[in-house]
Amino acid sequence: MKLEDGETIIYVVGEKFRHCKALSIEIPINIITALENMKSIDEIIEKMSTLDVEPSNSLTPEEEFWGHCSSLEVWAENDYNTNLLDSALAFSLLKKLVDVGDPIAKKVLKKEIIRKMNSGFFPTIWSLVNANYPYFYFTPYDYEITFVAMKEKLTENQLRRIIELEAESSGGGGI
Repeated sequence: MKLEDGETIIYVVGEKFRHCKALSIEIPINIITALENMKSIDEIIEKMSTLDVEPSNSLTPEEEFWGHCSSLEVWAENDYNTNLLDSALAFSLLKKLVDVGDPIAKKVLKKEIIRKMNSGFFPTIWSLVNANYPYFYFTPYDYEITFVAMKEKLTENQLRRIIELEAESSGGGGI
């Protein structure tokens, strides 16, 4: 990672990967109890969007840079656990790491997709299906077990939307 012109840039094997817009969340101390049962950064971000919390914008670019560095360090130290980063960043970075030959990322990517698909958290499931992750990484067996788990956790409407999107993405196959 580098701080360039006030922006945090992620590099993978010396190649610019993407810039970080801002730290995903700053949690005011007075709302921590409202977030106790959250299992991932995605859930915390979703919950915070429903609370009346003003973003502080008080961090300098250098402080944001160190916050991003810290987040990615914890993510890497925990075998790329996608609960620790925003899913969009976590999965796109995992895919890039697989593409450049990272053995841990290769081992973890499919497992993390399955875990998130089984989580029952619709916004993350939707974004994974929308980005075609199941289509590219799942076997027919993976689809079957994931569908059973999702059936138990999603509403009928959510499940129907996922199935329709997956059918469009994969040309009629999939879940």
